[in-house]
Amino acid sequence: MVQFHDWCDSADTPVGNHHVRVMTGRPADSATAVQVTATAVPAHYAAEERIAGALARLGKVAAAKMITDLLPQTPQIRSGDLGEIYATEWIDGHSGYRAPIKRLRWKDHRNMAMRGDAILAPTISGRTRPQPFTLFAE
Repeated sequence: MVQFHDWCDSADTPVGNHHVRVMTGRPADSATAVQVTATAVPAHYAAEERIAGALARLGKVAAAKMITDLLPQTPQIRSGDLGEIYATEWIDGHSGYRAPIKRLRWKDHRNMAMRGDAILAPTISGRTRPQPFTLFAE
């Protein structure tokens, strides 16, 4: 789980009955940001079981190649994917909701943008019915 408070400042701005939270990375903590992001990224592209299986079968180099081959090559798509990852991680760790699906595992192609809303219908921990919720990570 990405601990945003370790490397980001946040500010909330009221918008009608809601608010917008803008999170800004602290330059002095960029090494922490890179470390926690690198830890979170692989699980958003492949299930942990798939990564563990590749490590067992293929060794570290081949498993790393498997993940690298799933990552987008263009800066624009990488940026969008990173927004998706951060939004999912923030919801799971800081909102009281849960985002049960890591959508990047089902991309059409590594260099194609995801279609639709970034995060849909996370559930509140302990509840069985999804609660309506949309977060745009664009």
